[in-house]
Amino acid sequence: MSEYESKRIRVLGADFFAPGDLDIGGKAAPEMFSEVFMAAGPWWPTHPLVITDTDRRRLEELSWRVTEMILSAALRRARTAGELCTALGYSEALTPMLDTEEPLGRHLLSSVRPDLVLEEGVPRVLEVNIDGAVGGAVPLDQMGASFVDMYKGSTTAAADLSVTGYAVRRRFESIVEDLGLRPGHRLLVPAFSGGAIPGYEAAKRFAEAQGYMVPIARSMGIDLVFVSVDDLGIDHEDRLLAEGSPVDGVLRLFLSADQAETPGFTNLVRSVRAGRVGMFTSEAAWLLSNKHILHWLWEDIDRLPRGEQDFIRSFVPRTLPLTSDWLRSDAGASAIRDRGEWVVKPAGGSGGEGVVIGGQVDADAWRDALERGAGQDCVLQRKVAVDKVRVSFLHDLTRRTRNEEVPFLLGPLLFGGRGSGITARIGVPESSEVLNVHQGASIQSVLALREHGPQPRG
Repeated sequence: MSEYESKRIRVLGADFFAPGDLDIGGKAAPEMFSEVFMAAGPWWPTHPLVITDTDRRRLEELSWRVTEMILSAALRRARTAGELCTALGYSEALTPMLDTEEPLGRHLLSSVRPDLVLEEGVPRVLEVNIDGAVGGAVPLDQMGASFVDMYKGSTTAAADLSVTGYAVRRRFESIVEDLGLRPGHRLLVPAFSGGAIPGYEAAKRFAEAQGYMVPIARSMGIDLVFVSVDDLGIDHEDRLLAEGSPVDGVLRLFLSADQAETPGFTNLVRSVRAGRVGMFTSEAAWLLSNKHILHWLWEDIDRLPRGEQDFIRSFVPRTLPLTSDWLRSDAGASAIRDRGEWVVKPAGGSGGEGVVIGGQVDADAWRDALERGAGQDCVLQRKVAVDKVRVSFLHDLTRRTRNEEVPFLLGPLLFGGRGSGITARIGVPESSEVLNVHQGASIQSVLALREHGPQPRG
């Protein structure tokens, strides 16, 4: 065991809370979750997850360090966004707004959310999302604040819980700084259909779901504008228009590759490429999310400093490029045979689409997944034995409660390089092992326990 692995993270669930706290959460859940973006049900957790302040800081530090290492791995192969695009084998169709001459650098790390799980308390980084579109900020703030308010006045340890950050405000601070926005400027947040959470494709519903952001942006003097990406206009100077008036910046919460080439989307692409409107973030940042870069960390490991070698071996599961030639090798034959040890993942995918867990399928289906993945730009990642936590759930229709040990995934949010809160996705009864809201997982907040306070029950 390395020095890193000896420092384990502990996450607590229902066992932390007194029965009365769980009763309060169960009664409040229907109203609370009806107002939370991405909290569709049918199972609602009646409490947050809990970590200590020390563990929160350690997760943030680990997250930032692996993010910097990913940028370094990219810089060992490319100096510009175009060169990185080529190294990853991407076509221009995936990144229509990419400035191929944009230099790679720390300015691309303004919006980050690693996805990590715990294995016997040791964090394992499954992927690192680097893009303005990283999700979780709004529901994290909504749920975290609601739970903290719920436990005020409690005589139990729950009264000593606090939010792990203020994600939406930190995000807007980063946007203002990166785009050079000033009071009175209009920031466009385009509604979209490709890759959207079902039910949130329409601009009105999208605006309602994101409404939590409006007063925070307004407190900084920024006016938010919610318009469908399909309805955007452009003037003769290539300025982007929303509702007929120019906008001063764009907060992009979608992936370009998922969008149809409508006139409105084409106008957005044209204005961004002409340099007439700034976007948070540029598509160069999204390139850094590619899981092939996790493989590059392993590919480079023998020529890295000892501390970085130990870090990678401790926290980054072995990740390999899935190719036809590799499948025909001895290592490929081993992966075919030992399917319970591996997971197939699209290298640039999101939403849990295309993920195949070897241990959940039979031998024929696994071979098919490997052969299909070899032709579709996928990686093979070592399977992690994910820790579980006991969660108390309330069913949104029957209102019955159910306690269950479920897997969970942590997503420390980093805006402008600063810790901005920790979101979580948890499995629910009868859900998939793929911990993504598109695959049935429930989004959840993580609260921090101030360590001078009462000791946890769990």
